[in-house]
Amino acid sequence: MLDRTSRSYRLRVLAALSLVLTLATAVQTAPPAAATPGFEPGYCRRSDYDCVGGGYAATAASTGDSWAWRLYGTPGAGDLGSPPHNCTLYAAWRLQQVGVGNPGWAGHAYQWGGHYGHDRRPAVGAIAWWDRRSTSDFGHVAYVEQVSADGSRVYVKADNYLGGSRGYTDSGWISAASVSGFIHIRDTAAPPVDRDGDFVSYAGKVYRMAGGAPIYVSSWDPFGGPQPTRALSDQEWASLRVTPRDGTTLAGRTSGRVYVVAGGAPQYVSSFEAIGGPRSSIQVDDAAIDRAGEGDPWQHLGRYPTNGTYVNGGGSGRVYVIAGGAPTFVSSWENVGGQKPTVTIDDATIAHAGDTDSTWGHLRSHPSDGFIRGFRSGRIFRVVYEGHRYYVPSWTPYGGPQPYVDVDDNAIDGCDHLACGPFGSLDQAVGGAEKISTVGWGMDPDSTDSIAVHLYVDDTYAGATRTGVVRQDVDDVFHRGTTFGFSTSLSAKPGQHTVCAYGINAGAGGNDRLGSCKTVTVTAKPLVKNLRAPSISGTVRVGKVVKAKVGTWSPSGLTYQYRWKVNGQAIKGATRSTYKIPASARKKRLSVVVKASRSGYRAHSTESVRSAKVRS
Repeated sequence: MLDRTSRSYRLRVLAALSLVLTLATAVQTAPPAAATPGFEPGYCRRSDYDCVGGGYAATAASTGDSWAWRLYGTPGAGDLGSPPHNCTLYAAWRLQQVGVGNPGWAGHAYQWGGHYGHDRRPAVGAIAWWDRRSTSDFGHVAYVEQVSADGSRVYVKADNYLGGSRGYTDSGWISAASVSGFIHIRDTAAPPVDRDGDFVSYAGKVYRMAGGAPIYVSSWDPFGGPQPTRALSDQEWASLRVTPRDGTTLAGRTSGRVYVVAGGAPQYVSSFEAIGGPRSSIQVDDAAIDRAGEGDPWQHLGRYPTNGTYVNGGGSGRVYVIAGGAPTFVSSWENVGGQKPTVTIDDATIAHAGDTDSTWGHLRSHPSDGFIRGFRSGRIFRVVYEGHRYYVPSWTPYGGPQPYVDVDDNAIDGCDHLACGPFGSLDQAVGGAEKISTVGWGMDPDSTDSIAVHLYVDDTYAGATRTGVVRQDVDDVFHRGTTFGFSTSLSAKPGQHTVCAYGINAGAGGNDRLGSCKTVTVTAKPLVKNLRAPSISGTVRVGKVVKAKVGTWSPSGLTYQYRWKVNGQAIKGATRSTYKIPASARKKRLSVVVKASRSGYRAHSTESVRSAKVRS
């Protein structure tokens, strides 16, 4: 940089002023400049500012208060000022972004090489320069963002003036040999690609680096508009971590919510005191946290921590190992093979395991389906149906050894973040004529014996059965035997009902519901109909035997019951189809009630006409 007090500096300023006055009288607008020459396929060229980004649009399209604008953007400035597009404006603005102070006006683009000097050595932060012979009469400048490993190619960004208000930005790779020279006002070493807080782009998407991983930025709005962004090569992108390093602290740019990364997943921090005190945080797009674990481009944060991650509650000091997204308690390091690195997280996050909202929803209450192993005992357990674990005596049914997570045996036996009650399913509940037919299966994880199943209708106990029905389909899945099925029917009144089945526990744990409840509609049974009333045959006299005639009924196949009456009062014990008239019935009248019934029908009773008075 020139010393502003030097004689040479003053002479250059006077020369510049002279040139400005000459140009001001000779030229009213800057002639169109040539496009950046020699781009390789895949370059960016747009009439807006998207090819350069980084907040340049605000400087180029308005009255920026910066030395870059004053020298190269203001109408009447040394380079004639040609907003909203100008190659020297962008090059100067980019230099200002990396900390270059005002070096004074250097003339038109073709004059920069003579003003600052140039060579053939490409470098990040250098200005790629084209003289008049290479482009237009006014030359061209661009900013070098990257240099290939062998130095033969450079990645440049530039603004281009086409006259009036027309122009465009462009960026991409070009051959270093196509450049007239490189100007080294202030070269900058390429920053590491995984530097926290940097914005990078790849395959048309923008990310913010956090803990060595790229976290997707869905919009510039939370960050106050476009920011300086570095385009990554395929090799640089491949070198990045998939998810941030454990312990990386993130903050939602808009919400202010703070998270610490454990096993690649964000764990909410209710206060910094909960994790041992304040930490610096990297501000990221809230959407990246809320959509953690989804597909591209959200996959750089996991929904749940990876298996085998060890965490400790910052307040309690309790240690857990993650299995299937859930924390399982570690009672001592010896029980998991020795001390392991841990990530300090908020105890409240562990207490909220299983919550599904976007704040807490990054720990499961129970492990997802898979296998765990008691480290000290070597016992293998399978975890299914929302955390129910059962012992696996052999890998054979599973086609050989499967991946598993080592956990503390005490967590298995004590059912920490594991379910130890019965599990199963109420597969069917079908409403019929004043009954409900049920089919399902259930088993206790601590036993292969049959278990009792209690059934409830509308939260009221309605009956019980036991497993024992053959269900080959159940054995095909769980490999514990075939006799875990059940089937039974319950009486129910007509209407809509909710039916639930509960397995009665045989070991540790409680009585758990078997799958989901079912809603059924129960209908009324059809009514048996009397078409012709019953009657009494025989002589109505003391000592005589009279007989009930049932009359005519529908449907056929009915069963009949009888009840004899005298003067309308039921006679004790008189329930046969015949009746011998006693002396006590003299001068009284007889009748008989016939009740007709059949399975699947509602029974119906009809009384005969009363007889004449009994004679002696």
